[in-house]
Amino acid sequence: MKKILVLIILLLFYCESTNAQFIRGYGFKVGASVTRQTHQYQNLEELQGFRGSFPKGLIGLNLGVFIEILDLHYLSFPIELNYIQRGWKEGNSYYAHTLNITLLVKPRISVNEFNLYLLIGPQFDYVFDPTFKFSQYQKENFTGLILGIGSEFNVWELKMLTELNYDFYFEKIYQSHFLNISTQTLSLRIGLML
Repeated sequence: MKKILVLIILLLFYCESTNAQFIRGYGFKVGASVTRQTHQYQNLEELQGFRGSFPKGLIGLNLGVFIEILDLHYLSFPIELNYIQRGWKEGNSYYAHTLNITLLVKPRISVNEFNLYLLIGPQFDYVFDPTFKFSQYQKENFTGLILGIGSEFNVWELKMLTELNYDFYFEKIYQSHFLNISTQTLSLRIGLML
């Protein structure tokens, strides 16, 4: 994970120092995320009097910065670094603070004054502060996939973005003899591209 982060930072500095045509834009995004967990129970016959619970989704903060490279006519490649609060509610509210890196493909089409686009690509998450009593995250690093739709439009001289993204991990966040937990997140964000 550290090697990937260093590589992305070096790429960002390299892109800034090379030809400006290589960079389509950069900016920030802010919004909210709702994380949902799926609990899959198994071997329950071994547990006496067990009653399973299914946690509720919890709304968390989603902040990020991005740079879009290789500005082709209908295609660009955003690289994002995000802070995402992923959480669930089971009596109390529990948040897992994650640093998220995404490498995306962004095909787009122009419709009147709007650019409509899709987002797809891998994500790499680092859980740096799980603030709950017992950790449901069995490790710190997770890989997954992000899928999204969005639009670009001008407000005065500013290029604004709106996005709806869905992401999930390829692996379970928790796995035991009795319980497997997977997670999915839906994010709604607005942004500004310079």
